[in-house]
Amino acid sequence: MRIQDKSSFLRVWLMITAACLILAHESRAAEPPQIGGVLNIVAAETALYVNGVPVTSFAVEEGGSGGTSLHLTGWLINGSNQIRLTVKPVTESARAKLELQDFGSGDMLLTLEQEGAGEQTGTVTTEGLPEWSFERATPRAEQADGLAAAVAELHKAYAAADMDRIVEVSNPAFVDQGLPGGMDAKIFREEAAFLFEVGKLAELPELTVTSHLDGKLFRVTGPDGDPPIAFTFEQDGMKGAMRTGFWWSRAPISWVAPNT
Repeated sequence: MRIQDKSSFLRVWLMITAACLILAHESRAAEPPQIGGVLNIVAAETALYVNGVPVTSFAVEEGGSGGTSLHLTGWLINGSNQIRLTVKPVTESARAKLELQDFGSGDMLLTLEQEGAGEQTGTVTTEGLPEWSFERATPRAEQADGLAAAVAELHKAYAAADMDRIVEVSNPAFVDQGLPGGMDAKIFREEAAFLFEVGKLAELPELTVTSHLDGKLFRVTGPDGDPPIAFTFEQDGMKGAMRTGFWWSRAPISWVAPNT
């Protein structure tokens, strides 16, 4: 484009600047909301459910208190979401408090408090979220035919450090979590390299399978309630663990892990 004079240049510059601002606004608007918060606990065992799915649990022993941060974006769907907090006391002073907010706007969305045994429920309404892979999953019967074999195959892939196979099975999780800026396949490959160097893979335990979301999502655990695939590692006096294989859905022709 040729600029004939300064006034023409100014008009063109203003048009380009306005277009860039509009594009930047649309890009920000397209980003999914970031929703999470903090769960504070005193002498209690707690569990947090989103739309009936047990997404996390946390316990504090007698005489203690603690908390954990939560990021729930990947579990929420567009529309109304039911949030349920359950509390099982360790002592009479047991209590728990959940606070959820929109990290982008800073708006508080929900506060749930429970003293002693019981539960509290509330709702969070969201929009602008993508359709997560587990929402598109093929519903399956309660028995989840072939799921145990799929978990065993993923365990073998970890034992062999077969990154291509691990990423293939877990790709729905990486795609979903990459959307709100979390874990993706590239980051996972980089971080898993350390895990395979120093970690020790536990044997695959006896599996328990439960169905959620009308057969679109399955939860797989060992006897202790933990995920079935577990690495432990120790380096420079520091100990840690990585556990995965918790969540599974049925794609049209195979089982996949839609959430790590």
